[in-house]
Amino acid sequence: MSDGDVIIAIESFFMQHRSRERLITLEKTECIALHVEDLHILREKHPSFNFVELMLTRHYYQQAFNRTKCLRKDAKGKYQSKDHPLPHPFMYLAAF
Repeated sequence: MSDGDVIIAIESFFMQHRSRERLITLEKTECIALHVEDLHILREKHPSFNFVELMLTRHYYQQAFNRTKCLRKDAKGKYQSKDHPLPHPFMYLAAF
């Protein structure tokens, strides 16, 4: 993830299940929390937010798909890939 990205615990946020996930950052980070009820109010008061939410969903879905494609490559293919779905190519080293 990089500056400005939106992060959620998917199952917890959408399904309202208790989560054991946690956020660990490598540097000082400012986080803003949005409760799911606040999201519902935002949608009701500002219907145009639905479009923003759709665009965010599409963006992160595409990122997830790109990471999945990368996982299917062998080590050499990952190293030579020009399409790095992660912010820094050295993050692939853990996959080798």
